Amino acid sequence: MGWRELFGLNPHWALRLPSQAGLTSGQIRRLDAIRRERGATDEEFLLHLLSHSAMTKRLLLSMYHDARKSNPTVPEHEILMRIVLHRAQIAWQQGADLFNLGRTRQNEEIFPSHLAAIVQQYANIHALTDAIIARENPEEPWIARAGAEAATAQVGKILSES
Repeated sequence: MGWRELFGLNPHWALRLPSQAGLTSGQIRRLDAIRRERGATDEEFLLHLLSHSAMTKRLLLSMYHDARKSNPTVPEHEILMRIVLHRAQIAWQQGADLFNLGRTRQNEEIFPSHLAAIVQQYANIHALTDAIIARENPEEPWIARAGAEAATAQVGKILSES
């Protein structure tokens, strides 16, 4: 046990998570036990968590609930369009193209209808987050490739808890 754990402080990786991750102290403790068991550094584990599909879902749902709370009169499809646009912008910064929106983003006449058509394909935020995750995270992060599928599953289970 390190001094941070001895004094009840969060591990370094937990301090660097976005606040929207909303992990409880119990979740952090359990996740850090997995990190130590796998021998991962704080940086490696942080990258693992941030690229894990369950964390992506957690962050997207947090973004949705925050937008819904601060904009209660905005129609559902507009909030979902904002979420897609936000994720598409992140993808563009990384050289990727979520939902092929990059093809039309420079065309002000086509882009809004393209974005609206994407959102209309999904019944709710959960279906949309699943679609985004399927496109962004075709495979789970490094820990799975290192032969630790059980650890990746444990991480996903913990991250999926409310």
